[in-house]
Amino acid sequence: MFEIFLPESACRSRADGYRGPLPSPWPRTPIAPLRARIDKEIAGGPDDAQARLLFEYGPRFLRDAKEAALDSALTERQIAVCTAILVLAQPHGRFASQEPPCLHAAGFVAIEDSCRRDVLAGRRSHAQVTVALRAYARAITGRDLADSP
Repeated sequence: MFEIFLPESACRSRADGYRGPLPSPWPRTPIAPLRARIDKEIAGGPDDAQARLLFEYGPRFLRDAKEAALDSALTERQIAVCTAILVLAQPHGRFASQEPPCLHAAGFVAIEDSCRRDVLAGRRSHAQVTVALRAYARAITGRDLADSP
Protein backbone atom coordinates (compact mmCIF):
# COMPACT_ATOMS: atom_id res chain seq x y z
CA MET A 1 0.00 0.00 0.00
CA PHE A 2 2.72 2.48 0.93
CA GLU A 3 4.93 1.72 -2.09
CA ILE A 4 3.56 4.88 -3.68
CA PHE A 5 5.74 6.84 -1.26
CA LEU A 6 8.95 4.97 -2.17
CA PRO A 7 11.21 5.88 -5.07
CA GLU A 8 10.51 3.86 -8.18
CA SER A 9 14.00 2.29 -7.98
CA ALA A 10 13.24 0.95 -4.50
CA CYS A 11 10.03 -0.73 -5.63
CA ARG A 12 11.69 -2.18 -8.71
CA SER A 13 14.61 -3.53 -6.63
CA ARG A 14 12.30 -5.49 -4.33
CA ALA A 15 10.22 -6.74 -7.25
CA ASP A 16 13.39 -8.06 -8.90
CA GLY A 17 14.26 -10.06 -5.77
CA TYR A 18 16.94 -7.69 -4.46
CA ARG A 19 17.33 -8.15 -0.67
CA GLY A 20 20.03 -5.58 0.10
CA PRO A 21 19.45 -2.16 1.62
CA LEU A 22 17.08 0.07 -0.29
CA PRO A 23 17.79 3.69 -1.07
CA SER A 24 16.12 5.84 1.55
CA PRO A 25 13.16 7.94 0.36
CA TRP A 26 13.78 10.27 3.32
CA PRO A 27 15.44 13.64 3.12
CA ARG A 28 18.81 14.13 4.80
CA THR A 29 17.01 15.16 7.98
CA PRO A 30 15.01 12.08 9.07
CA ILE A 31 12.39 14.02 11.00
CA ALA A 32 11.69 16.54 8.23
CA PRO A 33 8.47 14.90 6.92
CA LEU A 34 6.76 14.96 10.32
CA ARG A 35 8.00 18.46 11.13
CA ALA A 36 6.75 19.71 7.74
CA ARG A 37 3.36 18.13 8.35
CA ILE A 38 3.01 19.91 11.70
CA ASP A 39 4.09 23.25 10.25
CA LYS A 40 1.65 23.03 7.33
CA GLU A 41 -1.43 21.64 9.11
CA ILE A 42 -1.83 24.38 11.71
CA ALA A 43 -3.65 27.61 10.91
CA GLY A 44 -1.29 30.53 10.43
CA GLY A 45 -3.47 32.76 12.61
CA PRO A 46 -7.05 33.92 13.14
CA ASP A 47 -7.17 35.28 9.58
CA ASP A 48 -6.10 32.03 7.83
CA ALA A 49 -8.88 31.82 5.23
CA GLN A 50 -8.37 28.19 4.23
CA ALA A 51 -8.31 26.91 7.81
CA ARG A 52 -11.35 29.03 8.67
CA LEU A 53 -13.27 27.69 5.68
CA LEU A 54 -12.59 24.09 6.74
CA PHE A 55 -13.62 24.83 10.32
CA GLU A 56 -16.80 26.69 9.38
CA TYR A 57 -17.71 23.89 6.99
CA GLY A 58 -17.93 21.50 9.96
CA PRO A 59 -21.59 21.97 10.91
CA ARG A 60 -22.69 21.01 7.38
CA PHE A 61 -21.41 17.45 7.70
CA LEU A 62 -23.49 17.01 10.85
CA ARG A 63 -26.68 17.53 8.81
CA ASP A 64 -25.83 16.18 5.36
CA ALA A 65 -24.74 12.61 4.59
CA LYS A 66 -22.92 13.62 1.39
CA GLU A 67 -20.98 16.30 3.25
CA ALA A 68 -20.22 13.81 6.02
CA ALA A 69 -18.75 11.42 3.45
CA LEU A 70 -16.50 14.18 2.09
CA ASP A 71 -15.35 15.13 5.59
CA SER A 72 -14.64 11.48 6.39
CA ALA A 73 -12.61 11.12 3.20
CA LEU A 74 -10.54 14.19 4.09
CA THR A 75 -9.91 12.92 7.62
CA GLU A 76 -8.97 9.44 6.42
CA ARG A 77 -6.56 10.94 3.89
CA GLN A 78 -4.93 13.03 6.62
CA ILE A 79 -4.58 9.93 8.79
CA ALA A 80 -3.15 7.94 5.86
CA VAL A 81 -0.48 10.55 5.16
CA CYS A 82 0.54 10.74 8.80
CA THR A 83 0.53 6.92 9.08
CA ALA A 84 2.72 6.65 5.99
CA ILE A 85 5.28 9.01 7.52
CA LEU A 86 5.46 6.87 10.66
CA VAL A 87 5.36 3.49 8.87
CA LEU A 88 8.06 4.38 6.38
CA ALA A 89 10.30 5.84 9.06
CA GLN A 90 10.26 2.78 11.34
CA PRO A 91 12.45 0.45 9.22
CA HIS A 92 15.02 3.21 8.91
CA GLY A 93 15.23 3.54 12.69
CA ARG A 94 13.81 7.06 12.61
CA PHE A 95 10.95 6.42 15.04
CA ALA A 96 10.14 3.79 17.60
CA SER A 97 6.66 3.13 18.96
CA GLN A 98 4.92 0.48 21.00
CA GLU A 99 1.56 1.18 19.34
CA PRO A 100 0.44 0.84 15.70
CA PRO A 101 1.29 3.98 13.70
CA CYS A 102 -2.33 4.37 12.54
CA LEU A 103 -3.44 4.93 16.15
CA HIS A 104 -0.86 7.67 16.62
CA ALA A 105 -1.77 9.18 13.26
CA ALA A 106 -5.48 9.32 14.13
CA GLY A 107 -4.67 11.00 17.43
CA PHE A 108 -2.36 13.43 15.70
CA VAL A 109 -5.06 14.45 13.22
CA ALA A 110 -7.61 14.91 16.01
CA ILE A 111 -5.22 17.09 18.00
CA GLU A 112 -4.38 19.15 14.90
CA ASP A 113 -8.07 19.77 14.27
CA SER A 114 -8.61 20.93 17.83
CA CYS A 115 -5.53 23.13 17.78
CA ARG A 116 -6.61 24.65 14.46
CA ARG A 117 -9.79 25.81 16.17
CA ASP A 118 -7.77 27.35 19.03
CA VAL A 119 -5.61 29.32 16.58
CA LEU A 120 -8.63 30.53 14.60
CA ALA A 121 -10.34 31.65 17.80
CA GLY A 122 -7.21 33.51 18.90
CA ARG A 123 -6.80 31.41 22.06
CA ARG A 124 -3.39 30.08 21.03
CA SER A 125 -0.81 31.18 18.50
CA HIS A 126 0.61 29.11 15.64
CA ALA A 127 3.91 28.99 17.57
CA GLN A 128 2.25 27.70 20.76
CA VAL A 129 0.41 24.98 18.86
CA THR A 130 3.56 23.99 16.98
CA VAL A 131 5.41 23.55 20.29
CA ALA A 132 2.55 21.42 21.65
CA LEU A 133 2.36 19.21 18.54
CA ARG A 134 6.11 18.75 18.47
CA ALA A 135 5.96 17.67 22.12
CA TYR A 136 3.28 15.11 21.22
CA ALA A 137 5.41 13.90 18.31
CA ARG A 138 8.37 13.53 20.67
CA ALA A 139 6.21 11.51 23.07
CA ILE A 140 5.05 9.06 20.40
CA THR A 141 8.29 8.78 18.41
CA GLY A 142 11.05 9.28 20.94
CA ARG A 143 12.60 11.93 18.65
CA ASP A 144 12.81 15.66 19.26
CA LEU A 145 11.65 17.45 16.13
CA ALA A 146 13.73 20.49 17.08
CA ASP A 147 17.01 18.50 17.13
CA SER A 148 17.84 18.84 13.46
CA PRO A 149 17.88 21.90 11.22
